[in-house]
Amino acid sequence: MQEKIWKYTDNKDSQAIVAELKNSLNVTENIASLLYSRGVSTFEQAKQFFRPALKNIPDPFLLLNMEKAVQVLQDAVEAGENILVYGDYDVDGTSSVTILYKFLADLSENVAYYIPNRYTEGYGVSEKGIQFAIDNNISLILTLDCGIKAHNKIQKAKDAGIEVIVCDHHLPDVTLPNAIVLNPKQDNCLYPFKDLAGVGVTYKLIQAYCHKNSIPNENYLRFLDFVALGTGADLVPLIGENRIYVFHGLAKMNENPSSGIKSIIEVAHCKYPITMKDIGFNIGPRINAAGRIGEAHRIVDLFVSGDQKLEIQLSKEISEENLYRRELDQSSTQEALSILLSQEDECNSNVVFNPTWNK
Repeated sequence: MQEKIWKYTDNKDSQAIVAELKNSLNVTENIASLLYSRGVSTFEQAKQFFRPALKNIPDPFLLLNMEKAVQVLQDAVEAGENILVYGDYDVDGTSSVTILYKFLADLSENVAYYIPNRYTEGYGVSEKGIQFAIDNNISLILTLDCGIKAHNKIQKAKDAGIEVIVCDHHLPDVTLPNAIVLNPKQDNCLYPFKDLAGVGVTYKLIQAYCHKNSIPNENYLRFLDFVALGTGADLVPLIGENRIYVFHGLAKMNENPSSGIKSIIEVAHCKYPITMKDIGFNIGPRINAAGRIGEAHRIVDLFVSGDQKLEIQLSKEISEENLYRRELDQSSTQEALSILLSQEDECNSNVVFNPTWNK
């Protein structure tokens, strides 16, 4: 710590704002200072910080291309076309696939989901996934938490006559894929909050679909625990809209969790109330272990099945795999340290590799 160069924002303006916060909120100067350092400088901002309200969530149609995305999705549903929900294998991706699949499955019988294999297909949209869509006569693919840089794979789908909607939150390239793109980070997108997780972008699509078709709010509010799960596990900033989702999602997780999440909570022996610590260190790692040790599609199977026996079975399975993942992590770390300690020459940096180590 002594080697760090500390820069203080101690000026007259900040002192005045901190003093005003202290008086208006009736809090200590330390708390007022911490709020200011997190971008809170008014009473109203502090109120939103401490009491995150769903009414403060921005209009989903502020996302660039949302009108078009909803129309294309609605047309596919009404025409009975085959729709594929495609997502990444981590917590954010599987949470995204879960909520969109569950939502669409209530509207259409022609919906399927696809999660790539981490080791045989790699990250994001894969050749195998696109071929699966072609072989199964899919008309519309929605890529969730991935796809923003999958130019060639998406073009292959387009060449086969498949429409593609990309719901992603990763930083885009200068050139976007040939698809309908929903991403708050893309140029010319006026959406006011840029730090949504992938599940947050997916949630906005569901929210917009409900608003356009006068579907009751409960049809998207029921997914708040999954939104909190994906948002919290993906380590996006817990401010603004993300803070609202996590606040209300945790409340649902504690009061009335979705059955799949409840089964993981029980198997993980989490104690109520469930907190962000549980998502980060108990629930999230178990979900990630499914894709790191085996097939991540089992997480979506778990979340959408509605079969209590299957939920418990899969929850126990991924918990055991998470223990195995920890063992692999510890053993490879110890082997790496042993290799480093055996080096006679002193180096400024070391790269240690063993082909037997799990990714």
